[in-house]
Amino acid sequence: MNPNILSSLHPGGGRPPYHPKMMLKVVLYSYINRIDSSRQMAKQLREKIYFMWLSGSQTPDFRTINRFRSKRIKDVTYETFFSLVDLLC
Repeated sequence: MNPNILSSLHPGGGRPPYHPKMMLKVVLYSYINRIDSSRQMAKQLREKIYFMWLSGSQTPDFRTINRFRSKRIKDVTYETFFSLVDLLC
């Protein structure tokens, strides 16, 4: 995957955004752990050390996670997830 694609899909603006690479890591790690709810992802970021490490102790709320994965990088997320699964198998 080309890293510039990820940056171009996240235009920023408004409040300082969470880094798209961090958000992608959290979403992919959640999917690998069978967590698909953005509320559960946000909860894991506050409670589980693995999620805290991946996010650098940042805690985006569930709306931010949902907006990121549904509007910004939906196609890139699934492509990357399946590539990661293929790599691990």
